[in-house]
Amino acid sequence: MGTGCHHNLSRLIHGSVDTHLAAAQELGFSPDGTNDKGEAVYMSTHHGGVSLGVELHKAKPGQQTGIDHLSFEVEDVDLAFREAKYLGIPFEIDPRTGTRSGRRIANFRDPDGVLLQFSRKVSRADYEDWK
Repeated sequence: MGTGCHHNLSRLIHGSVDTHLAAAQELGFSPDGTNDKGEAVYMSTHHGGVSLGVELHKAKPGQQTGIDHLSFEVEDVDLAFREAKYLGIPFEIDPRTGTRSGRRIANFRDPDGVLLQFSRKVSRADYEDWK
């Protein structure tokens, strides 16, 4: 289902985004930008030819913290969607393009209920340049 996966992890956190941001920077992540007045931070790294992106989002009241979803960047979201549908995988979100992230996405769940996503960056995102 496409070649060259870029893996992305979205994590909901308690408290200060800055604390988690500092820890991620120590692991080699660089901030790409922010959303939600700095309460969502987009970061990435490219160690050993493997791309990894992390989004930190401040949890809203009552929202469970931890990993929200795993995203796999594919060459063609629509093709990956059609192939997975053919294999019988049900989707929660059919392919669509979002302006917040600038990505085309399609969401589904693994057998354990973990939210997974096919994604591809297709345009500039709404997030601001890093401060």
